[in-house]
Amino acid sequence: MKRRGRDHQRAAFTLTEVLLAMILFAVAATGLLTLFPVAHVTERESIQEARATLIVSGIMESLNISDKTGWRKFPIGSRDGSILWEHVNPAVSSSHLLLYNSTCNPIRLISTEEAASGISEADATAVVTVVLAPMESMPRITTAEVIVASPASAPASKRALQRYVMLLSVP
Repeated sequence: MKRRGRDHQRAAFTLTEVLLAMILFAVAATGLLTLFPVAHVTERESIQEARATLIVSGIMESLNISDKTGWRKFPIGSRDGSILWEHVNPAVSSSHLLLYNSTCNPIRLISTEEAASGISEADATAVVTVVLAPMESMPRITTAEVIVASPASAPASKRALQRYVMLLSVP
């Protein structure tokens, strides 16, 4: 007995079904691929914010400790394995610009002109501004403001800023 008709045909996808599946896959893949740049930007911003927090915590911790005369200090670099310190009088307004590396350690003090342009040093990742300003309305209180701008290689107008403020008691 011979079989006739559809019994001899194999089950298969039609051209329309294949095209519809390809379109659905393309839409889903495009949607997923658009997430990669967003994730990259978010990761970079998170790294910059974490680095800024580490830099600021080191500066603020050191500014919190005063010597017998009431002066404060913060790290400005290192030489031969020893930390170099900048001593400041919190009762007097002052501003300092520093360069920091990716391990959140200070490299050196820099000038205003150098901070405004892109820094060419390979290990520089952030430009840090430390501003001490006594408050006129509250005697014996000084505002310590630390601004971390990164990346250091970018011109000042293109850097992301993280700003931190702390009040210091002046003896």
